[in-house]
Amino acid sequence: MAKRKVNKSQEIREYVTSNRAASAKAVVEAMQEKGIKVTAAMVANVKSKAGLTRGRRGRPRKAANLNGSVRRVGRPAKNNGDVALEALIEAKKFVAKVGSTQQALDVIRALEKLDSIAT
Repeated sequence: MAKRKVNKSQEIREYVTSNRAASAKAVVEAMQEKGIKVTAAMVANVKSKAGLTRGRRGRPRKAANLNGSVRRVGRPAKNNGDVALEALIEAKKFVAKVGSTQQALDVIRALEKLDSIAT
């Protein structure tokens, strides 16, 4: 009569449900005692697929800005040349107020001179 095959994944699930805190290494050792050859990677995969592991902890996720650039959530954006949508809207209002883009640049240059004199 042929030897009956063992469902390794089912054995791992049964062991882990009864021993929730068992590490992959501990599960491998327990399976070896039963005469079942499994690897730690297989144990980790079975635990993950069965939903018997906790979620990952690590870096915070990144969120997309309105202008499409990506920055970390909860931290101020670095000045890397990207311009926020709100700043572009305000700049457009400013250009409309002074008349043209060239006049807006002239006003900004005059403001820079004024700042350098004041400090």
